[in-house]
Amino acid sequence: MLNLREAELHVLYCLIRKPKLMRIANVDSKWFAGAGLQHLIELLHRLDGAFAGELDLISQFNGAYPNEMTRQDWLEIDNSAVTTADYSGWLKMVRDDYMNQQLRQAAFHYQQTPTRQNRAALESALDNTKQDDGIRSDVSLSDLADVMDYKLDHKVDDGLQTYTGLNDLMGGGLRGGILFTIGARPAVGKSAFALNLIHQLESKNKAVLVDLFSLEMTNNENYQRLLAMETTLDNSKFNNPSVQLAPNEKLTVKSAMERLKAQQLYLHDNIFFLDEIIAKISAHAQAAAKGKYLAVIDYLQLIKTKQPNENRTLEISSITRELKLLTNELDIPIILLSQLNRQVEMRPNKVPNSADLRDSGSIEQDSNIVAFLYNGYLECGQPKSYRPKPNEPRKVILDIQKNRAGALGRVSFSFAANQLKFKEVFL
Repeated sequence: MLNLREAELHVLYCLIRKPKLMRIANVDSKWFAGAGLQHLIELLHRLDGAFAGELDLISQFNGAYPNEMTRQDWLEIDNSAVTTADYSGWLKMVRDDYMNQQLRQAAFHYQQTPTRQNRAALESALDNTKQDDGIRSDVSLSDLADVMDYKLDHKVDDGLQTYTGLNDLMGGGLRGGILFTIGARPAVGKSAFALNLIHQLESKNKAVLVDLFSLEMTNNENYQRLLAMETTLDNSKFNNPSVQLAPNEKLTVKSAMERLKAQQLYLHDNIFFLDEIIAKISAHAQAAAKGKYLAVIDYLQLIKTKQPNENRTLEISSITRELKLLTNELDIPIILLSQLNRQVEMRPNKVPNSADLRDSGSIEQDSNIVAFLYNGYLECGQPKSYRPKPNEPRKVILDIQKNRAGALGRVSFSFAANQLKFKEVFL
């Protein structure tokens, strides 16, 4: 995760290169740690851009504040190079940290000495944290040019890796700003597929923080499924493991448990309201390193709102819109599972499409990627339905039918239901 010092240096780097950013939103010197950075902000305010580059600024600073910043301090600012398009986010982080510090101090003083004066100070600090900070992420074509210029010389991160075929269709992997909706009929295995995506992600990416909001299954059920996937043991054996597992299998399970402990995977089976889901996602996404967070919600139609709408389609539309805005605001991907209508079962080929999304509303409109999971196999690139045989791995297709920033296509899987394991099939 980006620390406060880095955020302060990013802000200063941007202000030195684009002094006009000072006019976009208030930048208070008190928000910064140390006299050197505080005085630099004050000087930038006074100069209002009246300096001929960084060397001239350093000269004027040394004249006003001798020996306050060393050559190493200036190099630290230079080495924090970022695109100015990210300026508002860094500034907000610095400002919010200062306000929260003030609130904690006021709360401590009131707890120690609960006087009327200290209570007023606490209320004032609390009000300050609620005030609109005026920081807006206005982006000009010049800012976007800076971003592209940076990309021309620096490799862009591929995103979070999962299955190979899926990575290819997404142009590398799961990136920020993506709402990825996966629709399926009951019993196809959408919940198990979500766990497999998480399992792939945790095994192929380092230090990733994942939230799984399971609105239908308990944490214990999902944990048992994770163990079945990790060990390839029959999932039913975890119902009464002391009796059903052999001694060597118990050792395998204990080893798998240690591996799972190392993962930053949080299971939530008691968060059903949209605002609570958003609050949890916001807290964890901001705690994670940039590009190292994923939220998975299982599933859309079970999400509740504090002000229910009699028109469920409109309510679903408001939910998907809020989730889409959240992916943009936090620059994170969210995988959203969804039920499908029964109509798909009436078709001869049983291949779903966007019209089958239950309470569809704006699901397709708000989603960057829309895919469908269904029983079937590919023949000459085309999906073929079939009737799965009991006790045999099922053939399943993930069919991407909308992809704003990638390709359309299908990925084949073999699903061993007893182990909850989706294995990619390469044709």
